[in-house]
Amino acid sequence: MEDSNYEDLGELEKSTTIRGIPMKNGSTTSEWVTYGRDDYERIRPITNVDDGVKKLIWIYDNPDKAKVITERAYNWIQQYSWKNIIQQWDELFTKVYQELEEERKTYDPEKQKQKIQESLKIDGENKKE
Repeated sequence: MEDSNYEDLGELEKSTTIRGIPMKNGSTTSEWVTYGRDDYERIRPITNVDDGVKKLIWIYDNPDKAKVITERAYNWIQQYSWKNIIQQWDELFTKVYQELEEERKTYDPEKQKQKIQESLKIDGENKKE
């Protein structure tokens, strides 16, 4: 693993924040591919096989360390689970709805018209400058 991004993956072993084992990709011209018209001629990186094999051997040789990294990744990704994300959306919609209700109680069409006219004047002045 001499030419790996991590010397003997020692950085992975020392770090308490690593949630995965990065692999090189797209680092040479032979690591790019396009799938033609069906993929709109997009050029995409592919994984460096030699680096991938080195990382897999490291995982095989260090199952306890790989397990720690896996558990750390699993625990981290839970913040993005649907259960948590839907809660955030619910909080956002509830907040916006409450603000809208408050705004409706104090809405004055004449004041709103004035604000719009003032903002148009300001925008017009900015465009002249």
